[in-house]
Amino acid sequence: MTRLRGALESPELDADAREIGLRILSRTERVVDRLEGAAETLQTVARLELALLRRMAPIVEDLGELMRHTLDDARERRGLGPRAPRTAEIIDVEAQDD
Repeated sequence: MTRLRGALESPELDADAREIGLRILSRTERVVDRLEGAAETLQTVARLELALLRRMAPIVEDLGELMRHTLDDARERRGLGPRAPRTAEIIDVEAQDD
């Protein structure tokens, strides 16, 4: 933008074109500054979200284990056998042509 500003301030350029060009450049610089600020904010938010997810992962894993044990205990109290091992199911979500 510095080179563009230097070119706009050239004495060879028409005064009206210089004025319009400098106004557009000034607005462009303000927009870029706002976008840079927004990008910094989004980076901060992303870092905080990642830190939160890292803290939550062990909690979620522990809750999953607790739930599994609770369900196993409930099955045992009702006289049901242990859960059958589950195999992963793959669900095809691609659109099919008719």
